[in-house]
Amino acid sequence: MATLTQLADEVLLSLNGYGAPSPRASFLNGAVTSTALSMVVDNADDFNQGIAEIGSELVYVESVDTATKTLTISPDGRGFYGTTAATHADNTRVTMNPVWPRVRVEAAINEAIAGTYPVLYGVDTTSFTFNPSQTTYSLPADCVQVLSVTYDTVGPSQDQQPIHRYEVNLSAPVGPFPTGNAITLGQAVQPGRTVTVTYKKAPAAITSSDEFTVSGLRSTAWKAVKLSATSELLNYIDTARLPLDTATAAEMAERNQIGSAARIATQLWQRYLIELEQERRRQAAETPVPVVLRGR
Repeated sequence: MATLTQLADEVLLSLNGYGAPSPRASFLNGAVTSTALSMVVDNADDFNQGIAEIGSELVYVESVDTATKTLTISPDGRGFYGTTAATHADNTRVTMNPVWPRVRVEAAINEAIAGTYPVLYGVDTTSFTFNPSQTTYSLPADCVQVLSVTYDTVGPSQDQQPIHRYEVNLSAPVGPFPTGNAITLGQAVQPGRTVTVTYKKAPAAITSSDEFTVSGLRSTAWKAVKLSATSELLNYIDTARLPLDTATAAEMAERNQIGSAARIATQLWQRYLIELEQERRRQAAETPVPVVLRGR
């Protein structure tokens, strides 16, 4: 499965052609450090004062010398808008005034991942060794619902027997249960057996090198996430949202009527809802249904 960086590339590819002008770009002519305030590019003709993107970092270009092809960065211009100042190798792409900065695309993907919950959810497991003198055990902090509880049987069969009698406490006292989550077994098993708890959890944000499934979602959920992220980002290129005195606004106004991007974004959102429901059904078909027996 692709990493967040690769998924961001796919979202940017999906966004390409929705009416936004192609950003101007060149390449570094020489590596730069994380503190450098001067950068040389192969061609500075399309650069001006404003925001530029290098990798996942945004910088603020104070001035441009087209003769020497040098970009001068303002004193506070590295790691602009909360991005991280980093070293960049020779021939790294430098984009002037990106329509969708990569940091914003990656944030939109993580927002979309979070937005799938509680329709979709992650599934994880935890285990502990059964002690006959102990009935209650800690559960991970991210547990929101227990799906199944099993224990391994004696002998070489590796068979997993279900435990149906248990009670989950998601507000357990943090003294004995630091995570605030605990499970009480109402069914004894052989001492020393490993008990495995399968549980639901909210999807987690991923970083640039993480694969999509690190979020806890199934790989098939990526289509829904991509539609959600693309819809969200499209809302920000409507002509009415752009400064009136920019070339971008003028070029956009010639191509699109006010509200056209929002209409396309709404259509993509409807497709997202359909795909979200399909993924919910796929997940429900493969996820165990909790069965809990409680005595009077």
